[in-house]
Amino acid sequence: MLQKKVAVCNQEFENSIRRGGLYFDGDILEIDNHCFYFEHYLYEMEKTTEQYFHDFMVNKKEFVEKIKGEFCLVDYDILENTLFVATDRLGKEAPWIYQKGETLILVNDFWRGIELIKPQESDIDWQTVKEIIIHGTAIGNSTVVKNYEFVPAASMGEVKLNESLEMNYKRYWKFKFQPDPSIQLEDAADQIHKLFNETFALMEKKFPKGTKFGVGLSGGWDSRLVVAYAKKHHLNIVPYCIGEKYSIFPLPTNGYYVVKKLAKYFRLNNFTFIPYNGESYIQKMADDVLLAPLKGAETSIGCRSCVPDFDIMLNGEMGGEFFGEFTSRFSELLNYNKENIGEYLLKYLSFTQLEEMIFTPQEKEYVKKKIKNYVGQMDTDDRFDIVYRFWLEIYAARSKCGFFETVYGTKERYSPYLNPDFLDYFCTWDSKFLCDRVLQRKFFMKYFPKLSRIPDESAYAPLYWREMNVKNVPYQFLYGLRQFVFKSSLRRGVWLKRDREFYELLKTVVKKNHKILKKHFPGLDVKKFLKENSRATEKLVKMLIEVDTILNYHVTDRRAFINNKYGNEKE
Repeated sequence: MLQKKVAVCNQEFENSIRRGGLYFDGDILEIDNHCFYFEHYLYEMEKTTEQYFHDFMVNKKEFVEKIKGEFCLVDYDILENTLFVATDRLGKEAPWIYQKGETLILVNDFWRGIELIKPQESDIDWQTVKEIIIHGTAIGNSTVVKNYEFVPAASMGEVKLNESLEMNYKRYWKFKFQPDPSIQLEDAADQIHKLFNETFALMEKKFPKGTKFGVGLSGGWDSRLVVAYAKKHHLNIVPYCIGEKYSIFPLPTNGYYVVKKLAKYFRLNNFTFIPYNGESYIQKMADDVLLAPLKGAETSIGCRSCVPDFDIMLNGEMGGEFFGEFTSRFSELLNYNKENIGEYLLKYLSFTQLEEMIFTPQEKEYVKKKIKNYVGQMDTDDRFDIVYRFWLEIYAARSKCGFFETVYGTKERYSPYLNPDFLDYFCTWDSKFLCDRVLQRKFFMKYFPKLSRIPDESAYAPLYWREMNVKNVPYQFLYGLRQFVFKSSLRRGVWLKRDREFYELLKTVVKKNHKILKKHFPGLDVKKFLKENSRATEKLVKMLIEVDTILNYHVTDRRAFINNKYGNEKE
């Protein structure tokens, strides 16, 4: 099921219908002098849109606060001439709003908004472009077009069009750790197991028996959990992995060895390993630009056309973070307080090598100021609260199409970690559960002891031997050595630096955007930047193509435009 579309504007546009003081297009329900749009996923009861509308009208605030999972809601009261919008807790389905002068536009399709805005070069927000290149996302709700912003996560907004065009937002939920001292590691592991079972039981019940569930079995701990529960609940899974098969032919990479071992363990005879370069870079880049325009580039491992066919995507999105990925540098985190923790956030979550080639000193300071202001407004001094809230509201929000295993949002997708009940429970954990991933280790060793002994593709030993004690040191050394010799199958930075096709694409993009580069990136040495910061260079290429595509908003086939302008000129 693909996302339904909605477009709202206070000015007439092609194929729109007028209702009251606004023009509409898309999957709008017209009922009782209202234009109503509501898109939700998995965790809500199955009702008709009419039934949801009547529930909404009883008490709007209460209705929004009780919605589980991801959703987008838009309501226009024709008689009151009032537009209302609401987003889910994590902003996964957040629409975009454009407010400038006498123009108001609300859409849940980025490119449809571009068509209505018709941006000129002066409308490009280069600060945001640069933030995406270095930080992988905008630090805030901005997009690469000025005055075109995300509706904030966990927010309800309303505008009375007779009085103003400025949407006023209210937060109805904020992330906050509220540790329950009575919860022990054993209790947490048991409750996680229960919640995961509930999520997969719900999918087993909701979707027809023949539904195919795609799983990106990357070799990590989160994806193997997804397979384990999907198998337990008899889901028809289509497993695959994108990566590098050989370190030195004919020796396979450590990552390939791990996923093949997992496929054998789960008896996945239909498992597919897809070479990261199985698709041309220009085709992957077009997908990245058009399907995930406001997230960091996933071009190196996109390969969308090579992925086997399925109906629903299952992945472990957010699993690493909820199991303590952010606390791997816990000792370093202790050196920061609320006043300077922004430095830690940028250092940990960004590709900052040679960032001075992208940011001017003033632009870099502006980013720091934004983060400092953002953190300063939080009603907590707790380091864990700050780090996780920043990540949830800035990085995790709006990321539905920004993760390679989501197939760029062309498939409906679910993760057991996005179960709203799991998020509520996570907020009750003691922070010590996250340090060194002790809860993750406890969970696996209790419920999946055999899986805990199968390594992932990282340089670490399997969870079974991960605890820091003398007897585990030899295992940790041997697994680290194996990884050093046989390499990961996801060495994205290495691929980008050595891949001739990517380098040719980079040269083409630089050549055709030399005026923009000279004007907005005067300190950029492209070859040096690629050598020191290949992942950010990937984002640079993406954003330059994206800006060009935005400024050519009038083209009817954007994919053809990208292919024709930036494809291999020798072909």
